[in-house]
Amino acid sequence: MPKRTPSPSSSTRQVRQQAVDAIAVDSQQRLLEAQATIDRDYASLKELETRYQYLLQSSPDGILLIDAAGGRVFDANEAACAHIGQPREQLIGATATNLFDGDDAQRLAGRLQAVSAGAAFEPMHATLAGQGRTTITAALFRQNGAPVFLVRMDGGQRARQVAREAPVASRLGDYALAATDAIVLTDRAGLILQANAAFVELVQVATERQVRGVSLGRWLGRTSVDLGVLITNLRQRGSLKLFATHLRAEYGALSDVEISAASVGDGASACLGFTIRDIGRRPASAGGKRNDLARSVDQMTELVGRVPMKDIVGNTSGLIEQMCIKAALELTRDNRAAAADLLGISRQSLYVKLRRYGLIGPDVGDDA
Repeated sequence: MPKRTPSPSSSTRQVRQQAVDAIAVDSQQRLLEAQATIDRDYASLKELETRYQYLLQSSPDGILLIDAAGGRVFDANEAACAHIGQPREQLIGATATNLFDGDDAQRLAGRLQAVSAGAAFEPMHATLAGQGRTTITAALFRQNGAPVFLVRMDGGQRARQVAREAPVASRLGDYALAATDAIVLTDRAGLILQANAAFVELVQVATERQVRGVSLGRWLGRTSVDLGVLITNLRQRGSLKLFATHLRAEYGALSDVEISAASVGDGASACLGFTIRDIGRRPASAGGKRNDLARSVDQMTELVGRVPMKDIVGNTSGLIEQMCIKAALELTRDNRAAAADLLGISRQSLYVKLRRYGLIGPDVGDDA
């Protein structure tokens, strides 16, 4: 008969299990330590990235980071975008020399090539494509083993040039920001790009940043309908004025407003400008016979599509009824009994209607 292998004793199995457990605990501890090290390294990298972005964006000089091997821009600060007149999304990946006029582009390419060979970069004056002149300096460093050019454009010179070339435009922009009427600039879809302090106050938010990127329709009348009507008219006509609607503030307060608007620019850079005037406190016209809800037949037709038909009919019938009561009171020199007979209604009905339209106080009796 074959010999049977003796089974390990319970003490041997226990020793083996303890060894396995110890290895598992040690592996888990090493894993936790490795994870903690990764977290610290990640936090350190994030901190360095934050410092890098802060230094880059806070510089008044325009800064381009260019891949020395391919000559393409891979990072740029806001000052560089302002210098060149292009958004950052268009600058990233662009060939750096294409950002400058012909001769200056060739001179810059030659000097960058000399810097790659170890020469020093002497400051040069260059003309940006479609923009003004600036002073350029450049340096070479290595990032992840690859050579990188840091090209700096003088921010002070650009600022002085802009101040010389466009003082009136700058003042016009300052006026728009300080205007007492709300002024809003949106993209072609109605998303807010910029708004002045009057609009921020009108919609009851804390800062202008809270409205950027938000649809203007969020605060207008019947949200999607009003903005759609405005944008359609701007696309067809290019401008419109005295569009009557109401504006709903962040906390529900309603304001009667008139909107004038115009389409600005062409193509991808086109945007829409809106001037919004609060007319809720506008003094009533002489005689006080016009109603805020419907001053004319033209204004009634403008409500179509923005206000449900039953509301238009209700407001119109109420307006006519109110006008008839006022006319009867004028004809009878405020004799309410005679006015009721003239209107063909009872005195009690007349008093109910007078209270409904706020023509007498609620505490005035039927026999007053």
